[in-house]
Amino acid sequence: MATANFWQRGETIDRTNSGSDTIEPGTIQVIGKRIGVVATRALPGAKYSVNVEGIYKFAKKTTEAITEGAEVYFDSSDSTITVTSGDSTILAGFAVSAADTADATVLVKINA
Repeated sequence: MATANFWQRGETIDRTNSGSDTIEPGTIQVIGKRIGVVATRALPGAKYSVNVEGIYKFAKKTTEAITEGAEVYFDSSDSTITVTSGDSTILAGFAVSAADTADATVLVKINA
């Protein structure tokens, strides 16, 4: 029978800042095929927390309308949310509420 030992709840994950710059809270990070939002300030070499669950307000492409419940992507080329999958995008989750074309932001349930 396979077993596993509890490690942590999973809403956040621990990472270590291996770079030379401080990472600020709210920074969006691509983690494999998922995204996370940095929860705590991280000095170089320090351990920090990244939220991998929750609802966040993201900048969105102002050329697109997004419907409530739509699958959305984080576009790393301009750090916006889009409904269009492409080479520079990664699945972010789904839109919690609708956003009109002119809206600058959209609420997203990440990694859902």
